[in-house]
Amino acid sequence: MKIRKALSLFISVIFISTFFTACAGEFTVSDLYDKYFGEPAEYTLSDGVLAVHFFDVGQGDSEFIQFPNGDTMLIDAGESNMADAVISRLEALGVSEITYVIATHPHSDHIGGLADVIDAFDVGTVYMPDVESSSYTYENLLNAISEDGCEIIEAKSGVSVINEENLRAYIISPSGGEYSDLNNYSAVLKLTYYDVSYLFMGDAEELIENEISYDVSANVIKVGHHGSSSSSSYDFALRVSADYAVFEVGAGNSYGHPTTQAITNWQSVGAQILRTDLNGDIIISTDGSSIAYETQVDYSSLGSLSIYESAEQSAETTAETTAETTTAEQGTQAAAQAALAESTASDATAGTDDSGEYKWVLNTSSKKIHTPDCRYATQIDSGNYKTSNESIAALEKEGYSACRVCNPSEESN
Repeated sequence: MKIRKALSLFISVIFISTFFTACAGEFTVSDLYDKYFGEPAEYTLSDGVLAVHFFDVGQGDSEFIQFPNGDTMLIDAGESNMADAVISRLEALGVSEITYVIATHPHSDHIGGLADVIDAFDVGTVYMPDVESSSYTYENLLNAISEDGCEIIEAKSGVSVINEENLRAYIISPSGGEYSDLNNYSAVLKLTYYDVSYLFMGDAEELIENEISYDVSANVIKVGHHGSSSSSSYDFALRVSADYAVFEVGAGNSYGHPTTQAITNWQSVGAQILRTDLNGDIIISTDGSSIAYETQVDYSSLGSLSIYESAEQSAETTAETTAETTTAEQGTQAAAQAALAESTASDATAGTDDSGEYKWVLNTSSKKIHTPDCRYATQIDSGNYKTSNESIAALEKEGYSACRVCNPSEESN
């Protein structure tokens, strides 16, 4: 069995990166390790630090964990078309071997990229739930595992992956029952390092949230099923009481993920929301007592307006989806957005120029250019609202870009 025994561990006093923005905690990530993220280079993790990387793989999941004992773990790898992106990230971290791989459940947005990752690296043990799929993606993964000679262990409640004095990683679901939805076979992992815990929910839904009998309290949670309406119940959020809730979602996805209710439930128990569609890659590290995080994109205004501001930015980064859904939850979200738009519209007028005539509405936070009648223009927080008569070319030189929903152009004015 090919298991990586150690990473190169040493304390670096230089932080070589402007790619990520460091935030919060009694220490900062910059104090802990030296990272150059852009081309393959050695990634140096300080002694005694555990780092969890939440990779932005669009509408899918992928997390990579570097343990202080030198082991590494990859949980899922997004769709098959994200395999190269995951491999590039791992290479940039100096990874050549992966001690543990967890394939949470046989849905393509989780296991699609794993076959190529297993082909690219030496992998020790693969953990998978006892559920099969007839999909090509699943068969491709099994072939890659077989060809690489990896050991396979069933991922089920009670299985211990790492069990050291101050470091434990163990699976707390599935419990062995039968489920009608593959999501509920998801391997759910709890990771504890001294006083800090992480919880990785895969696509587990509310049924599993209620079924898990283990202590699920955690400082950091990878939210289940991308924050859908079928997961993140308030009761479960209260049981976890996380400081950070990480949503792995694709920008402008057609599923409406994450839902307003899921975000609200986590915020209501005091969790700070981090999202791959807004923040890009996310790293949350700990020395066992304090926590620090970095994000690829700084989106710091995650307060009461985050639900609506994030919805605006997500829609602007991809073309507006034509898929329509009629769930009651989305109706509630639409009503809430309409209420916000009405309440902020009067405040927003404070940002207009004295003449009252202007071509564009600008969001100084997201750096987007809107037409005045764009529905997102009315949702901009008054503090970020600005109007302009400059040409689009001039605004682009100032760092702005056109909203992809209203598509502002000089010809339209």
